[in-house]
Amino acid sequence: MNERILKAHVSSTLDARSGLGAAAAVWFFVALVGQLYFSYFLTAGLGSESLGGRLYSNLLQLTVWHKLAFTAHVLLTLVIIVNALLQNSTRFYSHTRKLHQVSVRLYVSVAFVASVAALVLHVLDGSRGAGAPLFWGNSLNSFCILVFAMLTWMTASSDDLQGHNRWMLRTFFALSGIWFLRIFIGGLLFIAGGEQAELSSGSPAVLIAFAYTLIPLVLLEVYFKIQVQGSDTARWCLAASIMFLSLFTAIGIHMANTIVWMPNL
Repeated sequence: MNERILKAHVSSTLDARSGLGAAAAVWFFVALVGQLYFSYFLTAGLGSESLGGRLYSNLLQLTVWHKLAFTAHVLLTLVIIVNALLQNSTRFYSHTRKLHQVSVRLYVSVAFVASVAALVLHVLDGSRGAGAPLFWGNSLNSFCILVFAMLTWMTASSDDLQGHNRWMLRTFFALSGIWFLRIFIGGLLFIAGGEQAELSSGSPAVLIAFAYTLIPLVLLEVYFKIQVQGSDTARWCLAASIMFLSLFTAIGIHMANTIVWMPNL
């Protein structure tokens, strides 16, 4: 009897973990599609009319430093997204250890360059357009990328696969910050029925400026915690929440693509 109960408990735990893993895979797939859309928007905008394209032409007068920093930031985005697929694959890590170590160093190096380029843009544009809240929020995002990328590099050669993967995911989430910002605003526009509320000043601006970096990272830590130590009920609840977030992400991607990205190409 005890053996039967134990087997039922183990089976239930495995099912809960599998369900949580499947929900996470669904969200990651949705995020990948959305980031590919975002990359297309950036590269298409970069190639239109001038170095900066129409993407920034209505926002500020591009200086040489703006153009160089923006170009580096945009072109490295594609490298980051493609590499993220490899870095977040346990099978890739397990079966091609040496290639993974080379790949992760490339990924981290690109993250450093992209973050520095982003910081240059933040400094150059700190007093215009985005305003102070978003300036500090963007700076926090770049700082997180630099710290997480360094720790990802440091754990690349270790035998702690779980610890390394966690730092890799933290880096990926931080690198996706600006993308999170776009889809978060897109989701809010959908909730508001497409009406564009004032989000560039006051409390909403402060909330959004820091939320797009901090909220995804907090949710990621919750996932790490429940994945290992959570009860079956907690895992199933988190899996359901992730499926809801996948739907919200898809809606945000659609709204950002319809309202922000495609009309500006």
